[in-house]
Amino acid sequence: MQPVLLAALAVLLARRDVYANAQAASGVQIMAAAGLLLTSVLRIGAGTWGRPIRALLLAVSVPLARLAGALGAVLALRAQAGLVLAELLFAVIVLALVLPSAVPRLLSFGTGVGVIGGALVVMVWLTLLPVWPRWLDDEQSLSSARHQLWRDALSLWSEHPLLGGGPGSFYDSSAIARSAAHLYAAHSSVLQVGAELGTPGVLLFLAVVLLSALIAARASRPRALIGVAAWSALAVHSMIDHLYEFPIVVVLAGAVIGWAGARTHPPPTSGTLAP
Repeated sequence: MQPVLLAALAVLLARRDVYANAQAASGVQIMAAAGLLLTSVLRIGAGTWGRPIRALLLAVSVPLARLAGALGAVLALRAQAGLVLAELLFAVIVLALVLPSAVPRLLSFGTGVGVIGGALVVMVWLTLLPVWPRWLDDEQSLSSARHQLWRDALSLWSEHPLLGGGPGSFYDSSAIARSAAHLYAAHSSVLQVGAELGTPGVLLFLAVVLLSALIAARASRPRALIGVAAWSALAVHSMIDHLYEFPIVVVLAGAVIGWAGARTHPPPTSGTLAP
């Protein structure tokens, strides 16, 4: 069921009218789902009558997982950040499959939270810079237009720290946001929330990010590792873009979190299948 759904979603994401960075972020989540599928299949017991069933499931699931992973990788190529995050996630998936007990769940959660926090600090530091670094001023990278959007969002937030300017106020207050259709948002989820909903909105937003990572980290070690990595990748990417407003991204990320965080039982050894 999951591979079929993921393949259908990948086809839908191939539409050209979907924001490229949203496609890339969705591709990373599809790759994570493919990794979770492999970890689920490998947990199936290999008892006397379970061996042929395990072999059959492996024969079906492994190609499907590879297909979903390949489709996700193709989508991730649509943005530089997506490519980098996809490469890191691929390394995490390999680690989870080869050494499933190597990374404790607490370490997965702590590392994910640390990476998200680091990305937040870097984004704020870049926003406060008076001049945008030349090595970042590239249409294929973080252009100076994004820097101005961030500064406008931070300015609106500082003017209305408690309640923000209200939904939709960022577009009205930013001249550069009104200058082109693709610049309508702050291109940073945190700054967008801060500008329009104030500090309480940001605290609630960060609480959702942390709780979601905690949910992903509560299951078995390999699934926790993949789930937290995928969610952290989306959070990091969203520090420099506005990805949570795309339903397809949120649905895929939620599916990955739910799949990774679902409670499981120890793999059976007497020929039965794991739930």
